[in-house]
Amino acid sequence: MVKMIRLHQGAEKEACPLNLHNWVGCLCPVLTYYERRCSQEGLRSPNSLIVQASTTLTILLKELLSLSKDNADYIPVLQQNLVVGQLARLLQGSLQARKDSRLAQAICNFFLTLTTVPQMAEALQCSGVIHHVSPYLLACYQGTDSGWLTVYQLLVQLVTALLHSLRHFFLEDALGFMAVHVGRLSACLTQVRSNPTQIDEALVTCRFVCKVASLRTMCQFDQTNPLITLMASVGSLTSCTVAYLSRPNLLQHMLEYKKGSAVKPQPEEQGSQPRRQLSTDDVIDPSPRLTEARRKLLELLFICLSCCQKYSPSVAEALSDLALDIAEWRPVVQLSFQSPSVEQEQQLTFGALIAAAQLCLKSLIKTDKHQSPAKSPAGVLGSHYQQRLLEFAVLEMSLSVALGQALLYRLLPAVPLQEKQVLSRALSGEINLIKTEVQRHLRRGGQGSPSTSRTKTPPLDPVSEWSLVQTFIDIVEQVFK
Repeated sequence: MVKMIRLHQGAEKEACPLNLHNWVGCLCPVLTYYERRCSQEGLRSPNSLIVQASTTLTILLKELLSLSKDNADYIPVLQQNLVVGQLARLLQGSLQARKDSRLAQAICNFFLTLTTVPQMAEALQCSGVIHHVSPYLLACYQGTDSGWLTVYQLLVQLVTALLHSLRHFFLEDALGFMAVHVGRLSACLTQVRSNPTQIDEALVTCRFVCKVASLRTMCQFDQTNPLITLMASVGSLTSCTVAYLSRPNLLQHMLEYKKGSAVKPQPEEQGSQPRRQLSTDDVIDPSPRLTEARRKLLELLFICLSCCQKYSPSVAEALSDLALDIAEWRPVVQLSFQSPSVEQEQQLTFGALIAAAQLCLKSLIKTDKHQSPAKSPAGVLGSHYQQRLLEFAVLEMSLSVALGQALLYRLLPAVPLQEKQVLSRALSGEINLIKTEVQRHLRRGGQGSPSTSRTKTPPLDPVSEWSLVQTFIDIVEQVFK
């Protein structure tokens, strides 16, 4: 029906405009009626027509609201029919009885639609839906039913969306939710190391942690804060993500190898298998599954770095001694320049940050060298453009966090002078390698280069996409001599 309405809107916008207000106004009383019936008797039998009707009507109402361009059209109708309160109670009953995950999913998706409207986000907070359903979520992820696990992930997204809309007014509720489920939130981040196919839940969790971390000045910074536990897991996940992205052959092996179904290698190849998997060489013909996994891992890396950036002073702030209060900061990056490994759990190090910058730089240079806009379809160009933006963001953010943490180490009086000297030498050497690659790429006339001169490094345009990277390189050369 919603598809028919969309077609009708596109064909007869002026001749016969549809009034979505009337549609929503007619649907809400029917929905509230079935909600009450469902709460009273329907949940006893999850396959009953009452439960199915409630699920269908909730999905239909969500789709109708997505067609509305003016929020004022439907807010009064939802408020008059007490839709939020009714659905909140029905969601709690569904989770408590654990009879039908489809109804709970439909309600969660409907609530996610409402969070974009400040008035409805406030209504969701006032209903106490997160507080009431949180205790029942433990059973959702302790079982094996994927439907209830989806409900849990949708509720994590709902908390994140409410925190985005209400900010510090919802922070206490978000921290309470985080404290109850910190075990699961942390476990889904650490399991990526042993099972890189489980990325979706880690993405949902990292977005939640990043949103809470963005309001960290409003949180108490102590060991009882669940955010501290999760930030340690985020740091470990960052190293793990970089390790997998740096070893595409190993990632492909873990994604596509199935016990009992893998093709046994030839005897002469068996000795070279582990070496090939640990190689940092790119896969010649990556499968669609590998390509999708790398895209998600890169997105996950970006969110992890965003979390770490919340706990790292900005470069400008760290360069100004008077502006930086050292007592408010503590290092979140360990003083090590070893490449990250997937064999054992590691905290975030300078080596992992530099490796992240190098793998993005390598991919950007390779893309610029082989991509031909004239021969590529529009859809392919769009996906390449989005990938390029993400790689540039990871490149810049990894250098920003590394430089901010390095400057913090230099300012901390508790750090021995010898460690500061080791940091300066190692960071200068790694950044010099990146500088060489960037300048060689620009001399070849790479994409984003203001010049195609092959005889010398071109003067950098202030609006060039490489300008921020070059700025970080210049700061390292000037400060870490």
